[in-house]
Amino acid sequence: MKLSNLADITEIVTSIAILATLVYLAVEINQNTKALHGQTRQAVLDASQIEIFEFADNPDLAINIVKEGPLSEAESVQLHMTLVATMRLREFSWLQFRKGQSINLSGLQSMP
Repeated sequence: MKLSNLADITEIVTSIAILATLVYLAVEINQNTKALHGQTRQAVLDASQIEIFEFADNPDLAINIVKEGPLSEAESVQLHMTLVATMRLREFSWLQFRKGQSINLSGLQSMP
């Protein structure tokens, strides 16, 4: 076997190894992307559940939303902070949606 034939075989084997590596990396990146999307959806779901439990633990918050008449200073601050936290969650959901994270705006389930 000539040295040039050996060099040709080595080049073919190297090309196949590089191609296999690229395929492997593509699969790994795809799996990582899916895992990150799942983590994003889980984070939004966790935050939404905390929000729901906050209203369940403090029914006055929900009552203050529909309460007629002026709120006390404490009620006003409590309601304001709750609404700011809720808006931040929705903002995060929206930004992730815009980045293509495949979550719906309520953050509770994945979009097709």
